[in-house]
Amino acid sequence: MPRHDELTEVLQQVYADLGRSQQRVARFILDDATSVAFLSAGELAGRVGVHAATVVRLSQRLGYDGYPALQKDLRTKLSQYPTFLQQMDRTGSTADASTLLAQSFARARRNLELAVRTVDVASLENMVEALGRCQRVVVLGMGVARPVVSYLASCLRITGLEVHEPVDSVGMAQQLALADERDVVVVVDFHRYYREVTRLAGAAKDSGAIVVAITDSPVSDLATYADHLLAVPSEGAAPRTSLAPAMVLVEAVLALVTVHDRSRAQRAMRRIDEVYERTSVFTAN
Repeated sequence: MPRHDELTEVLQQVYADLGRSQQRVARFILDDATSVAFLSAGELAGRVGVHAATVVRLSQRLGYDGYPALQKDLRTKLSQYPTFLQQMDRTGSTADASTLLAQSFARARRNLELAVRTVDVASLENMVEALGRCQRVVVLGMGVARPVVSYLASCLRITGLEVHEPVDSVGMAQQLALADERDVVVVVDFHRYYREVTRLAGAAKDSGAIVVAITDSPVSDLATYADHLLAVPSEGAAPRTSLAPAMVLVEAVLALVTVHDRSRAQRAMRRIDEVYERTSVFTAN
């Protein structure tokens, strides 16, 4: 297996002997090794217009057991995913508002189109099955993942599930201390992964709970502990991660959980609406 500092040299040496499809992949690795460290084989293949098998074959030709081995090597050698300032430098400073708006919507559209092709439907169905038979749900996440955590917790709660959404380290530790095999723990994180969230995922696994990871790469640090992994693209404008695909995934989870146990969801939503009306939560009441 080549060291990361040798990978560029090896790619340059074999480049001329590669087929056209493998050359596309090689060129992408040479141009943006950091992104390769976080893209699945399918995502990388989609970026360059080849089959995922081409990515795997090139990885093997470079001396790796497969594409995941190449990624893990890159991730251990690269310093970090690009910092916010590095991402801002890539964006530039001359674009006007209409251009940036169009770019943002175009990026979100690409992410969503890619998510449709790459989200593991079997893992999604398994998650819904687990939610249908669990005692309670604990949803964990920090930083940029917090909006996804809050939205998912709210969506699951209105279907009648008992959902806990601890907001600090102490609360998270307490909830995991009480978790067991009857529970589902959903852990959400995106690059640049929080060390504490990874530790929490490990603690959830140790508790015997079913662990679901919502993240942005099959080789995310959370993948090691996940019983069910849901990877969504997160390419965003500097300086932050795009949450649009993850939010749409949450909407899909809500729809599936509702269909899975419609009577429970209807009872819960009816009770919630009654309280909304009685307490005049909304201005329309």
